[in-house]
Amino acid sequence: MEKVNMADNKEDNLFFSLFHWAHRQEENFSTEGFAYLLRLLLDKEPEKGKELVRLVTEGKLDLTPERARCIAITCQKDTELGRPDLEIKTQDAVVYIEVKDSAGLGWEQLERYRIELLSKREPIKILVLLTRYVPEFNGDEKADVRLRWYKVAETLQQFVDSGPWKSPESLFVTNQFVGYLRFRGMTMDRVSWELKNGTQAVWNLIKMLGEALSGKKNVKFKKTVGWEFVGYWIEGQKAWVGIYWESPSLLQFEIMEDEEKVNKDTPDTVSKGKVEDLVSATDGLRWVNKLDLESEEEHFFARSFGSQMGRLEEFLKTGLEALGQLENRK
Repeated sequence: MEKVNMADNKEDNLFFSLFHWAHRQEENFSTEGFAYLLRLLLDKEPEKGKELVRLVTEGKLDLTPERARCIAITCQKDTELGRPDLEIKTQDAVVYIEVKDSAGLGWEQLERYRIELLSKREPIKILVLLTRYVPEFNGDEKADVRLRWYKVAETLQQFVDSGPWKSPESLFVTNQFVGYLRFRGMTMDRVSWELKNGTQAVWNLIKMLGEALSGKKNVKFKKTVGWEFVGYWIEGQKAWVGIYWESPSLLQFEIMEDEEKVNKDTPDTVSKGKVEDLVSATDGLRWVNKLDLESEEEHFFARSFGSQMGRLEEFLKTGLEALGQLENRK
């Protein structure tokens, strides 16, 4: 099966889109999403499902593909001594998984779960702590398995890359969950030898944009760099052109105007582009036009310097024309 890439932006990611509704429920949402994915893999892709269980339990629970479909997975399991985030249960094993995002452990939380586990009749009892950061323990607290979210993401990404997949649905959900972990900062790509050339390439692109803007008469602009973006403010702060670090090959021209000029009724025929909700503001809309430098239609990276400059100038012209059209609206 052809390799499926993660969604290029947060708006296209199923889990991240739903995450906006999980106000102050970060850990519960991640737990529910992981549980859903685990159930799906155990049912549709038992080989991958059992490998994921092996990872979570550090090999202490090794299943056959046949037994993988018989596992019971429960979220927020009620017990006399607390409520573990996730319970994995088989005929001869019970696993408690406590999931942490940024919050710490509760009062004697692991100790209470340990006591609860010891009361179970199953011979195999495993206590797992799944965290975003390195956990800080109090007293004699300890878990049988300490696992970080990035390790889960690495394993899932290996599943996506290696295949084969029997279920397209499972592949899609796995890919989306890896994307969710990435957008949440719970996993990241490693730093490779591409750092030097990649940084230089971004700098070259920004310089070329500045040169293209300099050729536009009566256009005032100023370079801006932030944690999430790099580019240029145009005409004060009415428009911006540049890239977001998470998608450096997607060039964007954005126009931020008052709601009388940019609103849901603004037709898409204002030059090119479309109206979107502001991502970095509390409310409001923006007109945005995007240029995918990696697209087959553009072949941007295969172009000569002169051809690249010409394409950037054409892209800026479209954005500036839209800015003028919106500015002239009453």
